Amino acid sequence: MVQLKNRAQPLEERLLSFYRNYYREVLTRKWLRLFLYASLAEVPQPLDLVVISIGGIGSIRGALVGSLLVGLLDTAGRAFLPFLFRQMFPSVIAAEAGPAVASVLIYVLMAAVLYFRPSGLFPARG
Repeated sequence: MVQLKNRAQPLEERLLSFYRNYYREVLTRKWLRLFLYASLAEVPQPLDLVVISIGGIGSIRGALVGSLLVGLLDTAGRAFLPFLFRQMFPSVIAAEAGPAVASVLIYVLMAAVLYFRPSGLFPARG
């Protein structure tokens, strides 16, 4: 806080100095990075919710099948769609559009499964 009170320097220089020191002291600490990564591990990701929706909420077997379907579709799309798109588009566009369309196909799969089986492929019993 002493850096901010020193009015001999312009405000911009004082703020830059303050944030440099703050970054050096707080954000480079190993314990803080470990804490942030450990905390983020518990936040559900969108693909987690897609896998659960495809497989069926509360079903371990459904989660396994859903994760395999999502993984296979994503990998196959990222591997083969750029080759297919090169037949129709320039190679620069095909290289960019292939992985993007593969990511969208996951959500299309989820929509199709939920349209035909609203409770997922393997709904929980009970």
